[in-house]
Amino acid sequence: MQWQFIAGTVLANQCIDKDIWQLTIQCPEIAAKCKPGNFIMLRTWNNETYLPRPMAVYKHDEVCLEVVYRIKGLGTELLMAALPGSAIRLM
Repeated sequence: MQWQFIAGTVLANQCIDKDIWQLTIQCPEIAAKCKPGNFIMLRTWNNETYLPRPMAVYKHDEVCLEVVYRIKGLGTELLMAALPGSAIRLM
């Protein structure tokens, strides 16, 4: 099975509490269709060894969406390292 990801851009990725981060992504193709509580799959890395991380949508508008996540392992550590302006892939 081939994963079909859509390209997005990280607008902000900031620590809001100990090990808790808030990630804002610009991706109109997905943001316009989602609702809070929907899940998206995120990937910032190119290594196919690691699976994308499922995240619940915290809030959204027609262009952007936000997720809040806890740092628990390598996948979320890779998400934490995403800087504003960097590419992110969503499904």
